[in-house]
Amino acid sequence: MTTTDRYAKTYGDKYKDIPEYASATEIAKVIRADIKAARGEGLLPSRWKYSVTRRNGGGTPAIDIEVKSNGEAWVAEDTSKCPLDGRTMQTACIPYAHYSRYCEGAKHLSEEAEAAQDALERISRAYNHNGSDIMTDYFDVRYYTFISFDQ
Repeated sequence: MTTTDRYAKTYGDKYKDIPEYASATEIAKVIRADIKAARGEGLLPSRWKYSVTRRNGGGTPAIDIEVKSNGEAWVAEDTSKCPLDGRTMQTACIPYAHYSRYCEGAKHLSEEAEAAQDALERISRAYNHNGSDIMTDYFDVRYYTFISFDQ
């Protein structure tokens, strides 16, 4: 997304490739086509399955991209690098606390999955705009995107 004014609305590279008031269903369809092309080019692992669905509700539509990797996307956390939580005296895995409170069973995305996530974010941002101003609690996007990997 490019902009010259700090407060101006930003647009994705392919924003004008679809009608301005395209529905979330139409946007999901072109995102599916881009994912298929990215798989063919080797930018996304072709052995994984990608599901693109739309979600309406709350005013602004959302596009959900779910990656089905049969658990390959996740790797176990190396507990030897986790610090000790002084309050509970358990090994606390601070960098990955959003996956698991403690290191036992904690996982994080593999390098391949992180690269896939970046590619999927670029694909989805290409059709979006953003005129949000969080200083005034004003949100203006064409749609929200949520990317998830199965475990």
